Amino acid sequence: MTRLGPPLLDRYVVREIATHALAGFVVVLAIFLVTRLSTLLADAAVGGLPGRVVALLLTLRTLMALPSLLPAVLYVGVLLAINRLSREREILAMETAGVTPYRLDRAVLGFAACAAVLIAVLSFAGRPWAAARFNEVRDEAIADAGLDGVTPGLFYELPAPGREVVFAESRSAADPARLENVFVQRRGEEGIMVFSARHARESRDASGQVRVLILEDGVEYDLRPDGEPRAFTEFQRLAMQLPAGPVATDLSPEKSLSARALFATGDPEALAELQWRIGMPISAVLLCLLAVPLGRTHPLGGRAARVFLAVILYVGYRTLLGTAKSWVADGLLPPTPGLWPVHAACLLTAVGLGYAQRTVRP
Repeated sequence: MTRLGPPLLDRYVVREIATHALAGFVVVLAIFLVTRLSTLLADAAVGGLPGRVVALLLTLRTLMALPSLLPAVLYVGVLLAINRLSREREILAMETAGVTPYRLDRAVLGFAACAAVLIAVLSFAGRPWAAARFNEVRDEAIADAGLDGVTPGLFYELPAPGREVVFAESRSAADPARLENVFVQRRGEEGIMVFSARHARESRDASGQVRVLILEDGVEYDLRPDGEPRAFTEFQRLAMQLPAGPVATDLSPEKSLSARALFATGDPEALAELQWRIGMPISAVLLCLLAVPLGRTHPLGGRAARVFLAVILYVGYRTLLGTAKSWVADGLLPPTPGLWPVHAACLLTAVGLGYAQRTVRP
C-alpha cells in the first residue's frame, strides 16, 4: 500500500518548525505593531485621523511589511526547532537509526519552499495593493479631517503650505462644531502670523477642495521671522483659506507599482524595489538553510556562541541587503548584479557551515 503525503519524520520536523515560527511571529508582529502604532498615532494627533482610520492604516502597514518580516520569523523558527531537537538528542537518535543529515535538510527545505510561495504572493500582490490602499485611505482621511477631529488641549499642524498650527482650549457646549479660545500660528517667508480668537468654525466650498477657517472676535499679531512684533490688528471676523489637499506620505510611489510596471519603468528606484520583492522569498529559503547548522549544538555544550553567531549573520545579511537596495536606488550600484551578490554570500555561508559541521563532528 502506497503512503500519501510527506514521511512521518518530515511532518514531525515541519511541525516543530511551525510551532516555534508561530511563537516568533507573535513576538515580531507585536514589536512591529507597537513601533508603527506610535508613528500613526503621531499622524492622528497632527491630522485629526479617527481611530478606525488609524487601525486600517496599521493593518495595511502590517500587510506591506509581512514579506520582510516572515523570512526573519522562519529563521527564528528553524533555529529554535533544530536547537531543541539537538539539545534533547533527537537528532542524534535519528542519525543512530540511519537517518542522514540530508533528510533533515530536505524537510526544512520543503517547509521553506512552501513558505517562500506565500511570501512571493504577499511580495508581488499584497505589498503593492496595500501600499496603494494606504496612500488612498490616508489622503482621504486627511482631506476630510476638519475641526470636528480637533481635540481640545492638543496642538495640530494642518496639511497646508502655510504650516498652520491650531490649538483650542475647549469646544462649545451649545454648538460642538465651534471651538472656543482658539490659537492659530501661520509661518511664511516674510514672518509669523499669530491669531487669537474667542471662537472658530470651519466651512467648505461646494467642491470640498477648499476649507475656510473662520475666526471670530480675536487679535492678529504680525511678527518678524526672528519673533519681534511688527503690528497687531483686532478683528470681529476673519476667514483663513486652507487647501484640503493631502500631506506628503512616507511611502515612495514605487511601493504601490506592480512588478510589470516596475520593470517597464527602468528607474533605479523601481528596479531596487523589484529586486527587493524578488529577494524576499529567496531570503526565506536561504535563511532557513543557514539556520540548520547554526541550530545544531552539542547536548552538553553552551548555546551562547551559536546564538551570537546567528544574530550577527542575520543582522549582517539584512544590513547588506538594505544597503545594496539603497545603492541601486541611488544609482551607486548597477541593477546587475544588484542585490544578488548578497544572496550568493548567504548561500555560500550556509553551505560552508553545513559542510564544516558534517566534517568536524562535536
